[in-house]
Amino acid sequence: MKIRLIYDKSLEHILFALVRPQTLKELKERDIELSLLDGDVILVLQDNRNVILNEEILSWGKPIILWERNASTKVEFVEAVNDPRVVMYIKGQAALKNRDLYDTLFQKDKYHYKLFWDVASKKERKHMRLPAHSSVLIPEAKKKIVVFYNDGLWQRAYPYSRLKVDFGAKRKTDVWFVGKVDRQEQYAYTFHRRAAVRRMEKLERKIKTHISTSKIKQPEYQKSLLTAKIVVSPWGFGEVCWRDFEAVMSGCVLIKPCMDFVETWPDIFVPGQTYFPCKPDFSDLKVVVDYILSSWKQLKGLRRHVRKIVIDSWKPDVIAQRFQSIVEKISIR
Repeated sequence: MKIRLIYDKSLEHILFALVRPQTLKELKERDIELSLLDGDVILVLQDNRNVILNEEILSWGKPIILWERNASTKVEFVEAVNDPRVVMYIKGQAALKNRDLYDTLFQKDKYHYKLFWDVASKKERKHMRLPAHSSVLIPEAKKKIVVFYNDGLWQRAYPYSRLKVDFGAKRKTDVWFVGKVDRQEQYAYTFHRRAAVRRMEKLERKIKTHISTSKIKQPEYQKSLLTAKIVVSPWGFGEVCWRDFEAVMSGCVLIKPCMDFVETWPDIFVPGQTYFPCKPDFSDLKVVVDYILSSWKQLKGLRRHVRKIVIDSWKPDVIAQRFQSIVEKISIR
């Protein structure tokens, strides 16, 4: 199968794992060739800032795979996935495990924003946009949705796969968070992250924390992570984020709001086996932190295990096999 790849140059970092020479070699052994010039199938990579798929491409008469880069489980390009000329819709970050949620709950807003709404007070809800109910995905469209790889395999994450982590080393920081908190245009985002910071600040009285809402240069950021035991990673525009993978690849234990509704790969969100879930408002954060710190020595195996999951996912044959399993579905339809 020859696949023509169309994308904006600004998204090259997403393709990093797929187009490395070793991965291309593995794909060729599976009779899959990626080309920038022509192909039997068209693969379009885009996000909402770089929309490429248009009527001209749709009119070429070839099966089209649309690869969406956007952050959340939300289906961003509903009209495209409903179009019969688009035979597959790849969610680059994550999808809702239960595809029926796409039309039985809402589509225009994000599912995790609904979870913010569920735990918000009446006063806070006044500032939030109520998730809208809108059944816009046709039944056949839901069957097109598949998950490839998330930002754990984007170019930014690659240096973390090369880190040497001493799992027996002492770590001076008990709880660590670095990230943006306030976004005026996204009150639900701000509400959620402020709740996380408030709960972490309360922990400062008894344990050592590192909380920064300012941007840190990457070398300092990476060095700081290697001194941390626990990383608290709130949701953002999406459920999965860089911080999740940077944390586990640095040998930290990850705390994050429950991800049981999310399908993603690599999947580092198995409760108690790869991360520890908390409530969306972080009201149980202290309990989760206390358990991890009291069990720190016993969690060395978990830390090694989750890091290995990501390391193994970087292997060219693993990426090639996953891509093959996706594109093979085209001939089934």
